Amino acid sequence: MDSQYPVFVNGTRVVPQPNSCLIYSWLASTFDILNLESLIFLNEIQRNLATREIIESVSARYPDESKDLIASDVDRLLAFLQERGYLELSSSPGANDEIFEFVDRMDEVKVVQADLEITKNCNLRCAYCFDEAAAGYPVLAVGKWIELFDSLHGAGLRVLKVSGGEPFTYPAILEFLEYAQEKFIVSINTNGHYVDERVAARLAGMHLQAVQVSLDSATSHVHDLFRGVGTWERAVRAIDLLHGQGVPLRISATATTRNVDGLQQLRDFAHARDAELSVEVLKPVGKAASMDATHFLADPQVVTQYSEKASAHKVLGEMAMTCQAQLGVVGISYKGNIKPCNLTEEFFDDRRADVVKSLDEDWRYDGSATLSASNAASERVVGLMASGAIESKDKCIFEY
Repeated sequence: MDSQYPVFVNGTRVVPQPNSCLIYSWLASTFDILNLESLIFLNEIQRNLATREIIESVSARYPDESKDLIASDVDRLLAFLQERGYLELSSSPGANDEIFEFVDRMDEVKVVQADLEITKNCNLRCAYCFDEAAAGYPVLAVGKWIELFDSLHGAGLRVLKVSGGEPFTYPAILEFLEYAQEKFIVSINTNGHYVDERVAARLAGMHLQAVQVSLDSATSHVHDLFRGVGTWERAVRAIDLLHGQGVPLRISATATTRNVDGLQQLRDFAHARDAELSVEVLKPVGKAASMDATHFLADPQVVTQYSEKASAHKVLGEMAMTCQAQLGVVGISYKGNIKPCNLTEEFFDDRRADVVKSLDEDWRYDGSATLSASNAASERVVGLMASGAIESKDKCIFEY
């Protein structure tokens, strides 16, 4: 590998942050958040150097660091980037394009990924809905959403996850997705109820990373117990229609004591339909806060073997942050307000966390109350862990 040249492919781009970076390929519908050290190596790779030259260059810049450690870090990062489809190794120098965006704002934290609650309306009443979705909520016009996301794209947003509520109750959801898929890496979460042949065909014509359908079990009993009789059948019908149209699929399950023993069966169900499985552990937020304690897993780690959900990649060591908002990953409510994640505005209001803000014309994330309050709360939690007051973070940083 020492004599090979890393060459970026698939239109790979990087949005640098003061504490991390987003690497993404719109063409490949792939993105990852890497820690700050990765930027050092990404910059060297862009210079069209051979692997051994990258190691020598970084070693010269950081003479106090072990050269063997630097070589190991380079090997690990290159293997990861190659596996994810961001680069290839060549026997001769390539011509890497400029991969860095917003180089004039490297010292600013930018919003790079957003979880959009496009509507709070939902046709179901799931027992553990964290959003406490219902019916009768107002919605923003699609033109307003487009105006907002045009602005956010210009400021650094590259990844958009659309959810609700149930997003397919939003009247112009297909129009919005048609717009968004041209600018962002887009995925959408749904309970599947409104996915019919026409909708599946429309989605198949879009450049989507994934359509994620909620399904808690490979048979109807457990799923319907929490989400309503007949909902499993509608979700499976949607999954099969989408699979038949070749739409990239992800199945999302909420893990409880009722379905944990069936997660392998659910994973087999997903793989038979060329779908990933994402498993979220039931937490006492939203409606789930009032559920009986017997539904919650005593050891949430037991589900990690089943979930294929990607997260921030600490390829070259640990990140010091305890909240996704510090990395430029935020939530946007159905009102068009920004918040640290997809927990409800009411959740933060109840904890007197001054983090829910409107996105006005001159708004910038760096220096905003959303980011500064998240940083302060995170520092508090890091201090508690350092002092031994808590062993690890097991709830939202605004609850400490």
